[in-house]
Amino acid sequence: MLGLCLLFLCRHSDHQQAMAERVSLASMLARSQSQLPAKRMKDSFLEVHLPLGSEPALREKYLTNHNTVRFGRILEDLDSLAVLISYSHTYNPALKRSPLSIVTALVDKIDMRQHVIYPDCDIKFTGQVTWVGRSSIEAKMHMSQYRDGAYAPVLDATFVMVARDPGNKRY
Repeated sequence: MLGLCLLFLCRHSDHQQAMAERVSLASMLARSQSQLPAKRMKDSFLEVHLPLGSEPALREKYLTNHNTVRFGRILEDLDSLAVLISYSHTYNPALKRSPLSIVTALVDKIDMRQHVIYPDCDIKFTGQVTWVGRSSIEAKMHMSQYRDGAYAPVLDATFVMVARDPGNKRY
């Protein structure tokens, strides 16, 4: 029981320290839209490869017992990519990070362009910011699979992300 209490105290202390660091970033937030640097949508472009075909050990983490790709795992990857895209758009070079907490507000749309995700073919995810509001970002992503010598489109997804203050208390 003592070990569990010590573990809780360590995690609670780590959490408090992380929150204190995040709150200290509040002074770095822009006070108005005019204080923000101009950014182009293509500056947030990211490309990520998932080598399902060429790395069997990784493939095992994505397969069901019926040897099909877990779609939930693909959704997790898309969500992570949308967060990375949003952080790349809000990155502050002076801080070497984004001063915001970014969370997924909603999955706006997923269009399946192909109804099969092959378990033995590499996957490529690409995406970028396509719209920015005062506290939200729209990220569009595309997933394709390498098959028969070329990448073929599998799905297109649109996620809306929300930027919160560093203390994660308000938008």
